[in-house]
Amino acid sequence: MIFLALLGAIAMYPQAAAADHVQCGAVIVQDTHLDGDLDCAGPALTIGAGGVTLDLGGHTVAGTGPIGIGASGLSGVAVRSGTVRGFDVDVSLEQVSDSIVREVTDAGIFVSGDRNLVKNNTDAAGLALRGDESVVTGNTVSAPERDEATWLSVEGTGDLVTHNTVADVATTSTDASAFGMLLRLHGGHVLHNSVTGILGSDPFSIGIHLSGENAVVRRNTASWLDDGFLVAGPFRVLDNLAFENRDDGIDVDVSGARLARNQAYDNGDLGIEAVPFTIDGGHNRARGNGNPDECTGVACR
Repeated sequence: MIFLALLGAIAMYPQAAAADHVQCGAVIVQDTHLDGDLDCAGPALTIGAGGVTLDLGGHTVAGTGPIGIGASGLSGVAVRSGTVRGFDVDVSLEQVSDSIVREVTDAGIFVSGDRNLVKNNTDAAGLALRGDESVVTGNTVSAPERDEATWLSVEGTGDLVTHNTVADVATTSTDASAFGMLLRLHGGHVLHNSVTGILGSDPFSIGIHLSGENAVVRRNTASWLDDGFLVAGPFRVLDNLAFENRDDGIDVDVSGARLARNQAYDNGDLGIEAVPFTIDGGHNRARGNGNPDECTGVACR
């Protein structure tokens, strides 16, 4: 009886989408593959059932309004393979779990909830993830939408942020500072990411800003910013490269972080500036920096 009641409720839903051919304002309740572009004034598409994949099929969903493609409170949904642009938030999955946004172009992306995957999205107009045990990987972020100051933001416990590229980080007309990656992590890993600013642009921009505790930050690169890395938590900062930043390559603002095998070259002030009680793991290197001390708080070769 319950199963029949659910079927009846879906059948009576006035905006339920047929597979493949959909219109602006549709609610997607089954796997759907778009067969054409959409240009929408107001919400474009809403995913209304768990376990549903919306495959854009290489098409473009464009328009205006607060949300382009949205879902809330579901599990196992996916948005993939197309372009979404023009909305306040192009793809918004709120309080979802075990869900995916992948291979989407131009979109400003927001995902909250646990065990989600944001993968291989290109030219993203800003990317934000809030939740635990999630993965942000292989994305390129060229600029945030709507004059925002943060290009890529992740907050949670046990998250993996890896192989992302963030470019052209600079201040905006409304914000005096900009962040390529703004990460508040408890545990987790930040690996193989690259953040670049705009050479010669005005400060204040930070490549990778880290707060929280106990995450591993390894093999990342930051250049052409004000500070390449700003470490505001007891992280393990290993094997990173900071070069040609206007101020410090790596700036450690709290005690208890461990630095080892980092390289900092040709920055405007210090290669590494670390507060007392930073743990020196050894083999940090610095040369060609504007301050002849090269490093403070840890020894550099």
